[in-house]
Amino acid sequence: MVNPRILVTVSRQWSYISTMREVLAKVYAEQPTAVLVHGDCPQGDRLAATIWKRLGGAEEKWPADWSKGNGGGPLRNARMVESNPDLVLSFIRGNSRGATGTCNLAVGAGLNCVPPYRQED
Repeated sequence: MVNPRILVTVSRQWSYISTMREVLAKVYAEQPTAVLVHGDCPQGDRLAATIWKRLGGAEEKWPADWSKGNGGGPLRNARMVESNPDLVLSFIRGNSRGATGTCNLAVGAGLNCVPPYRQED
């Protein structure tokens, strides 16, 4: 049996850490064998990964290929969505282009997306 895969996309400026911790703890309690898929961004993504690993979960990193220029992030995000995760969690602050774009791609692909958690500026 293949472990479920949960894609998380997080705005770089996300600061509601307790919200993220609560959400990830609930998901982990329901799916402890799930693998957390993330873009390995030093700010938001790695925070989610750290929380997930402290809970005991495994991660799958998708770092951007910045040799592609500014398009490296969006290309990485599209590939993560195309990898067909079982669930998508989005933590979006303000008008974050990366996290919002990834969430929109996932919704457009018909993936199982939890409504985004939002933090206004």
